[in-house]
Amino acid sequence: MASVTLLAMQSSFAQEVLVSRFKPDLPIYPQFFSVVQGVDGTVYLGHDQQVLRFDGNRWSAIPLPTSGPVRELSLGRDGRVWVGGSNSFGYLSRDETGADHFVDLTPAFEKALGQETFSDIWRLLVTGDAVYFAALNHLFAVSADGSPIGLWRHPGRFGAVSEVAGSVYVQWRGEGLKRLGTDGTFHMVRGGERFAAPLIRNLIPLSGDQALLHTRAPELMLWSERGIQALELESDAPLALLTGGRAVDANTVVFGGSDGTVRVLDVKGGTFEQAPIAGSFLSDVAFSRDGAVLVASNEGVLRLPWPASWVKYGQTAGLRGTMHELVMTEQALYALTGAGVFRASLNGSKISGAFERQNWTTGEAWSLLPTAQGLLLATSHDLKLIRDGSAERLGPDNLYPRHLLINDHSPGELWTGNEHGLSVFELQDGRWVLADRAETLGMRITSLVRSGRDMIWAGTEAHGLKKATLSRADGLKIQLSSVGTESGLLVGEDGAAVVSDSSVGALVSTTRGTFRFDGVRFLADDLGGLGDLKPAQEIVSFFDGPNGSIWGHNYRALYSRRAGFWSVTDLSALDSGAIDAVTLAVDDSLWIGGTSEIFHYKPEVSAASGRASLSLAALVRVDGPAGENEALPVAGELSLTGTRASIEAKFRLSDLEQAASTMYRSRLLGHSERWSNWSGRGEASYAGLKPGTYTLEAEARSGTGRSYTLEPRVFTVVPRWFEAAWARSLALLASVVLLLRAVTGLQRRQVAKLAAQNQALDETVRVRTRELEVANRQLREQAERDALTGVGNRRLFDQKMCETFDEVMEYGTSMALLLVDVDHFKRYNDNHGHQAGDWVLSKLARVLANNVRDDTLVARYGGEEFAVVVPRCDNLSAARLARRLVRQVSEELGDVTVSIGVAGYAAERDESPDDLISRADQALYSAKNQGRNRFVLAA
Repeated sequence: MASVTLLAMQSSFAQEVLVSRFKPDLPIYPQFFSVVQGVDGTVYLGHDQQVLRFDGNRWSAIPLPTSGPVRELSLGRDGRVWVGGSNSFGYLSRDETGADHFVDLTPAFEKALGQETFSDIWRLLVTGDAVYFAALNHLFAVSADGSPIGLWRHPGRFGAVSEVAGSVYVQWRGEGLKRLGTDGTFHMVRGGERFAAPLIRNLIPLSGDQALLHTRAPELMLWSERGIQALELESDAPLALLTGGRAVDANTVVFGGSDGTVRVLDVKGGTFEQAPIAGSFLSDVAFSRDGAVLVASNEGVLRLPWPASWVKYGQTAGLRGTMHELVMTEQALYALTGAGVFRASLNGSKISGAFERQNWTTGEAWSLLPTAQGLLLATSHDLKLIRDGSAERLGPDNLYPRHLLINDHSPGELWTGNEHGLSVFELQDGRWVLADRAETLGMRITSLVRSGRDMIWAGTEAHGLKKATLSRADGLKIQLSSVGTESGLLVGEDGAAVVSDSSVGALVSTTRGTFRFDGVRFLADDLGGLGDLKPAQEIVSFFDGPNGSIWGHNYRALYSRRAGFWSVTDLSALDSGAIDAVTLAVDDSLWIGGTSEIFHYKPEVSAASGRASLSLAALVRVDGPAGENEALPVAGELSLTGTRASIEAKFRLSDLEQAASTMYRSRLLGHSERWSNWSGRGEASYAGLKPGTYTLEAEARSGTGRSYTLEPRVFTVVPRWFEAAWARSLALLASVVLLLRAVTGLQRRQVAKLAAQNQALDETVRVRTRELEVANRQLREQAERDALTGVGNRRLFDQKMCETFDEVMEYGTSMALLLVDVDHFKRYNDNHGHQAGDWVLSKLARVLANNVRDDTLVARYGGEEFAVVVPRCDNLSAARLARRLVRQVSEELGDVTVSIGVAGYAAERDESPDDLISRADQALYSAKNQGRNRFVLAA
C-alpha cells in the first residue's frame, strides 16, 4: 500500500494548502530526482539507482542495466515513458503480465561512442518526431520508435534543451543558445551569445514563439528569437532557489525549489505564490492527469491539487485550542475554541488576515449566535452578550451553556443546551432574561433543533433524545420528556443521540442508526445509501447543502449526498484530532475545525477528479507446475494446467486523489459466488481450483463514494494429459492388453503402475499442502493481529519475545524492549469519547510501525499500552529509537503524547523474557513519574 500523508503548503498570512505524500515503502535509499504520470495513471519516480513505479496501490522497482541516478523521466506523445539514467537511456515497455521493463537504447550508439562514457542524462526532451537525451558533453537523438538519429558532442557542456514554436533549442555552454536546423546542425540564434556563460536552468515554452528563460545568474525573462523582455518581479523574488519548472498555462509557471518550496509564478503580475511543502530539495515537477502538480523530493512524490481544494489555517495563523464551533458573519469568521474566541476578517468567503483572540472570555468558548441585540456567547460557565466590544453576563455563572438556539417561530425566546440540561431565556424590554431551567446532573446537551413554536428536540451525550415543550400559562416553563422506542427511535446502550435540522425533516443519529421524523414518529432511514459508507455504530451530525444536497460529519469523516449518491472524505488523514465543528459558507464551501486548525474545503474543486479506472495490476500462479510462482497475462486468453491451481490477483485504481482511501473487494465465479469483504489491500488469493472455467470480478470504492468495476478476467483450468479421463481409460486398456500378452511381465508392470500412482499421489499431497499452508497463513495472520490497530496482538508479542530472547541466549546477540503508554488516555476518552480514543490508538500504532525496522515487532500489549520488540539492538540504539518515537508521536498526534520505558538485554539481570519486561515496565513508571512525554532507559 501507499504511504499517504497530508502535508501543508504555506502562502500568504500562514494560509496552508494540503498536499498528499506518496512515499515508497521499498527498502531503498530515499533520494529521488524526477517524476511523471503515465496515461493509465501509473506514477514513475526516478530513483538513485532505478525507476520506481506506483500503480495507485503499491510500489515496485524497475531496474536499469547501469548503476546511477535516474534524473529525467518524460511522457511521450504516444504514452511511452522515456528514461534518462546514468550511462544509459531508453524507454519503458509493459509486458503481458502488467510488468514494466526498461528498453536500453545506448547499444545503438556503441560504435559512435567507442570507449567514451557520458555519465548522467541531465535533460530529456520529447518532440513530435524525436527524443533528445542531453548529458554533460553528449546530446543523443532517437526517433519516436527508438531508432538512433544523431549524436552531438560539446566539451563546454550542454545546458537547457527545449522545444519552442516547433524548433529545438539547446544551450552550448561557452558559446550560446543555438537552434537545430533542418540540416542536422545547430546554428546560433540572434543574441544567443548572451547565454554563453550563465547556465540556462529552464527554457519553458509559453505561447506562440515566446518562452520563459531562467538562468543561474540568476535571471528570469521572457525570450524569443525576436528579442528579450524583462519581467517586473518582486524585489525579493527567489530566483536563485528555483529548480525545474513547467508551464500551467501561458501566464502561470510552477517551479520546484532547492529549499523544499514550490513557487507558482504569475508571469504578467511578476509575483510568486510560495509553498513550503518539504524539508528537502524539490528536483522535479510534473502534472497529473487530473491537473494536480506532482513534485519529486527525497520524501517521495508530493501531489498538490491546483487550484487547491483544501486550505489550512493553524497556529501560525493565530489559532489556539480545539474548535467547538465556527460561525460566519458578513464580515468575519469566528472560531470558538477551548482557548477562547478568535476572529478573522473575511473578504467574501476568503480570510483576509490572521486570527485575533478576543478578550470576551478567559476560558473556553462554545457557541456564538448573532442577534439584533448583539452577539450571544456561550462560555465555560455563563452566557454573555457582546455589544460594542464589551461583554455583559446574562443569567447565573453556573449555567454552563454549550449550544444556543433561537426558535424562528418565537424570535423572543432563546434556548440554551447546557452541561446539565436546558434553559430558556425571554427577551424583555430589549434584554435577555432567564425564564426557566430544566436540569439533570450530567445530562449534557449536544444538539438543538426547533420543532414548531413551543417545542424543540435536544440530543444528549448519554441520555438519548429529549423533547422539550414550553408552557406559557404562568410564564415560560420547560417540560422535558424522553423519546424512545414508542416513537420509533432506537438508542444504543451508550445513550448518545445527535439531532439535526434538514430539508427532509429532523434527523436523529444514534449508534443504532439514522432516524427521520415524519411529523408523527421517527422512521429508520439511511437517506438513500449512507449505510453503505458509514460504520454501523457511527453517529453523524447533518446539515443542508446547496442544490438539495445533504452533508454530514462526525469526529473523523465528512459525508455528502450530491447528485443522488453518497461520498465520504476521511478527515482523520488531516491529522488534526477530533473534528467537532463544520459550517457551510455562502459560496457553498465548508469550514472545518480541528485541534488548533481550521480547514477550508471546496468540494467543487475536489470533485474534478481524473479519469480513474480499475484494472488488474498482476495475476500470479502460486506454486506452478515448475514449483515456482509464475506471472500470468493480465489480459487475453489464459489456460492453466493442473487439477489444483492456486492464483493471487492484485488490483489497482488509477486515481492518486483516492489512493489513501480506496477499498477493494473481489470474487471468483466458478469457485464461489460470495464477494470478499471490503479491504484496502487490493489483493485476493484463490487456492485449490479444479478443472473448469472461472471469471475473476472485482470492484473498487473510492473515498468520494465513486464505484469502479474491473473488466472480468476469464480463464480456464485444464487437467494435465495424464490426469484426463481418456488418458486414464487408455492406461487401463493398456494394462489389460499387457496382462493378456505376458503373465511374466505382470509384476514389472504393476510396479511401474504403482510408481506412477505414487508420483501422482505425491503431486496431490504437495498441492494440498500448499493450499493448507496458504489457509493456515491467513488464519495465523488473523489470530496474531489486533483487530482495532492492525499491529500484533499479545499472543504474537509473547511469541516474538521468546524467540528473540532465545536467539540472544544462543548466539550472544542483543535485544531491546520498549513499552509505550498513552499519557492521560482516560482523560482523553472522557473528553472526546471512546471513538476518538480508538482513533488515537489506531493512529499511534501506525506511527510506531512506520518508524521501526522491518524485523521489529510492534504489538498492542493491552489497553492503551504498546510493546516494541527490537532484535539485535543495544541500549544506545534503543534510546535513540525511543527518543524518535516520543518526538514523532507528539508531531503527528498533536496534543496526544506517550511515555516509553526502555530496557536492553543485560546478561547479569535477565534470566527470562519476564525479567526484561519487568525492567521495561519499571522504566515506564519512571517516565510517567518524571512528567510524561519522555522515555526512561532502565538501569
